[in-house]
Amino acid sequence: RKLIEGAKQYVIPLFQRPYSWNEKHWFTLWQDVIDLWENATARPHFFGSTVTAPARSVPQGVGKWLLIDGQQRMTTTQLFLAALRDVATDIGAKELGQKIQGQSLLTQYEADDEQLKVLPTQGDREAFRAIIRHKKPLSSRLSDCHNFYVSRLKGHKRLSGEFLEAVYLVVVDRLSLVGITCDEQDNPHLIFESLNAKGEKLTPADLIRNFL
Repeated sequence: RKLIEGAKQYVIPLFQRPYSWNEKHWFTLWQDVIDLWENATARPHFFGSTVTAPARSVPQGVGKWLLIDGQQRMTTTQLFLAALRDVATDIGAKELGQKIQGQSLLTQYEADDEQLKVLPTQGDREAFRAIIRHKKPLSSRLSDCHNFYVSRLKGHKRLSGEFLEAVYLVVVDRLSLVGITCDEQDNPHLIFESLNAKGEKLTPADLIRNFL
């Protein structure tokens, strides 16, 4: 909630790859959210990290941050929330749909792309806009993700306004991220490389030992 609410925008730098998560990742997030919904006393689920740096921009409009690491998580969360909004609207829970739109998807009273909480790279931008603004979706991996969550939500045996409200609260309040904020003098390209390319890859033995 702290990351996405308020007058702010996360700009995905041009050196980032396009949106690349697939059904395996979408299902993992879905299962984690449903597990938290089923167990109200469970600890918040650690969802990874984000690395941001101040974006140089004109002083008007929302505060902008470069999203150096964590774009897949942030984008997928926005698509999940858009699916929640759309299903809520479809079943008549309009107040919930409006709340999700106004608090978690768009910054009201701003213009055009300034309203978006996440601004993807150029290749993903048009499809992302269409989904977030509730317009006819374009064929893309982003729309596939959105459709996946719409299908899961509509197909759930407990589908109701109360269920959708509870799932929304899980997404915004019980998914925890470590937020790393860089200073302007830091080099975001080197940070991205260090986080994603310079570490020793975990072996199956490492993963088993951690699981045990």
